[in-house]
Amino acid sequence: MFEPVIEYHKAVTMEQFMSQLSHDYWPPNERRGYCRAPTDSSSGCGLKKGSPFGPFWDEFGIDFIDDVYTGLSYDVHLSSVADEWMNRFAAKDHPVIALRGAPARFPLLSHNRHLHKLLKWSAPIVSIATDYTQVKLEGRSYVGLHLRIGSDWQRCCEHAIGERSYMESLQCLEALQDHVISPDICYPTSSKISNQTNQLLALNPHIKDIYIATDDVHAYAKLHLTFDPQYIYSIQRDLKWICSSLLELMCLLVPVYHHLRLL
Repeated sequence: MFEPVIEYHKAVTMEQFMSQLSHDYWPPNERRGYCRAPTDSSSGCGLKKGSPFGPFWDEFGIDFIDDVYTGLSYDVHLSSVADEWMNRFAAKDHPVIALRGAPARFPLLSHNRHLHKLLKWSAPIVSIATDYTQVKLEGRSYVGLHLRIGSDWQRCCEHAIGERSYMESLQCLEALQDHVISPDICYPTSSKISNQTNQLLALNPHIKDIYIATDDVHAYAKLHLTFDPQYIYSIQRDLKWICSSLLELMCLLVPVYHHLRLL
């Protein structure tokens, strides 16, 4: 699954590291968690606080004896920052640096966005997507809607309205002068989503299919009633586990799809 990474850097899976290398390079009495600064006064770096963080480390039987506060940024494209990491955390003294999350800025810096093109989906995921589009959509062109409009996102937007940026909004708004985040941008209404999608379909009359992925269980009913008659495909909220191999015990979390046709 991680073969593409090896084209650019030496790598092993977590399973391989823990079973073959951890005894020599990361014994239990030397396992420390690293972070730029404590998350709060009580939990330090909090590498095992909450999910999925705690369950991830517990899966490999890992506990941390201490925290290390680096005080450093992850902008290692700056030579001064890279040198400071190398000087203060040399590999001979810090062979393993365990972090709570990816060592990168969030939101992503604009000069790093080109790295997105290096993302490769694993073969099982590609197979599921390809089979679905070929069987359900019969290879036809379609409009894909990713609607992040659940109640938790609605609460997030309350803090974003009027701001110049929020999370990854700059990848869409960066080129605009004097822009601010509006309610329509952060949490568009069902009618606005429907109108914009219908406009797109009107400009592309050969497209008769819409694929919807959303975290709002009520979105389907709202949107299905306002779209012009189309074939609409969506991901069912209920998920089912499909084991690809009992011998390998490799399970893939696959959505149960359903197909709706508006009359």
